[in-house]
Amino acid sequence: MKPVRKFIGIFIASWFALLASSSTAFANSSIQKVIDQKYKQPDYVIGSSLNEFEVEQTLSLLMYNEEQEKEWKTMNPSAYTSFRIDENGDHSSSVKLQKQAKKAPVSVHIVTPQNITEVTADMHRNALTTLGLEHADITIASPTEASGLSAIAAVSYSLEQNGSTISDENKILAQEELSLLAAIYKENARKNNFHEDKLNVAVIDLKIAALKGSNQDKKLEKKDFQKLVTRILETYQLNGAITDKQTKQLVDFTSKLANSKLNSDKNLVKSFKALKQDIIEKAGDSFNTIDTKHDTESLLKESNNLPLYPMIGLGLLILLGIGLMSYHVHRHQTKRNKL
Repeated sequence: MKPVRKFIGIFIASWFALLASSSTAFANSSIQKVIDQKYKQPDYVIGSSLNEFEVEQTLSLLMYNEEQEKEWKTMNPSAYTSFRIDENGDHSSSVKLQKQAKKAPVSVHIVTPQNITEVTADMHRNALTTLGLEHADITIASPTEASGLSAIAAVSYSLEQNGSTISDENKILAQEELSLLAAIYKENARKNNFHEDKLNVAVIDLKIAALKGSNQDKKLEKKDFQKLVTRILETYQLNGAITDKQTKQLVDFTSKLANSKLNSDKNLVKSFKALKQDIIEKAGDSFNTIDTKHDTESLLKESNNLPLYPMIGLGLLILLGIGLMSYHVHRHQTKRNKL
């Protein structure tokens, strides 16, 4: 009976481990389910630092219709902390979130680009996809000058108030990505060899490679991520613009993503691929000289492959070992027969 009990114990333990590893995937899938079910009418979240007059301005910018639409929400200041945003900081970015008519990648419109100083629409799309959104239409506005970094917290607040479950890991990684993209763009925007579309697509490729590469048997090391980032930056002709410090930050972010639970969300890579294609199609001729169809998913897995000659040598050694063993067995058997 002991082997049977042991087998049952192992089975139960494996089952609970499977459930634990799948929890992030189920949590993230609920985000899109909530959007599809509850956002037929837009949901409005107003930044917590706005006064009464600024609230009216912002609602007008977001095309809020008091007679037709449900009540708007004011962002809870404490909700910013899960995104590591200062609770007492500048929180004037406000959002309108609604369901998309078609299953296209996340769409972001900034109606006050003169006031959103650090984050572009595609940077938001990138980070919101990391947060777990698949298809949604988001409008961002601010009546005063703001970085725009707090808009992602307002989107998350709206979703959670309507029943979505978003893990802290998704929130932290999405906000870190948004902040990193904003910082790289701010420092390099005036360089001739820098292009924002290429940066966004390069980061998408890093995310796809990280999530796919983390599902292999070999434990990935920092050198693997360094090779990956270097290769991607060279592919998108950004290696001359991105500084060593920024490269290190991209390596650290990619490593965190690969070691996170986000790889259990099966829809995430699919969403990244759709967003990548959408950015490339809208970028005109910016990618004409770049191979954007390389096999991103296998970039980290390649580091797990042994070189050809060592593999051949290993195979010969194995064959030689088998041959020697067979020879000794045959020789021993021959001696016994003679006796």
